[in-house]
Amino acid sequence: MGNQYKQLEPAEVFSLLSDPTRISIFKTLLLEKEPCVSRISEMTGVSLSAVSHQLKRLELLGIISGCRYGQEICYCLNRDNRLTGQLIKLIKMIK
Repeated sequence: MGNQYKQLEPAEVFSLLSDPTRISIFKTLLLEKEPCVSRISEMTGVSLSAVSHQLKRLELLGIISGCRYGQEICYCLNRDNRLTGQLIKLIKMIK
């Protein structure tokens, strides 16, 4: 099975890591199995619209995936993406 995810340039990876909101969302997804947008907003203290915007960016990069349950969308880390695994290791190292 080939790599189906976009190959990111180094600048894109550093941009991804430079946003505190994205890091906070990523950490929340490490702690919670499949939180919905409202739960992520509650846990991070970030507005629903800001969380939704950052989730969409992470999803487009293949870092996370979302599932719709009625009117809510819940998210989880996409552990099939090699970059996600590397980010998990990095976040755990710098805790």
